[in-house]
Amino acid sequence: ASLSEYDMILYECSTRNRTEESLQLFKTILDYTWFRKSSIILFLNKKDLFREKIMTSDIVDFFPEYDGPTQNEIYGRNFLASLYKEQYLCSKRSDIDSRPFFIHFTCATDTDNIKKIFTAIKDTIMHVHMEELNLA
Repeated sequence: ASLSEYDMILYECSTRNRTEESLQLFKTILDYTWFRKSSIILFLNKKDLFREKIMTSDIVDFFPEYDGPTQNEIYGRNFLASLYKEQYLCSKRSDIDSRPFFIHFTCATDTDNIKKIFTAIKDTIMHVHMEELNLA
């Protein structure tokens, strides 16, 4: 999902915010039975563009529930991440649903950042599988 689209609308629907659409799509994916027991790894991408945009486009203008400081990259991206986390928490239907959920802030053009994130994901997946096999 793109961090930098919080203030943009869809091409095909001039009244629909892109982040709201992304949240709805994320919720739909979470509710698919195919992913019922899958770990969820969310990449909030374009953190570089978000860093620039947050200086001139206030999140509260598009998400009135945002109560953090203006022009603050960390608060802003954590707020957007919390919207996705809320969708994840709402999708949990029972105590049995204990699938792990991870959020990573990314910049696809920053190869060092991507390498670190994929290493962390690989380690997490290995750890989860080792726990399932009682090897951790």
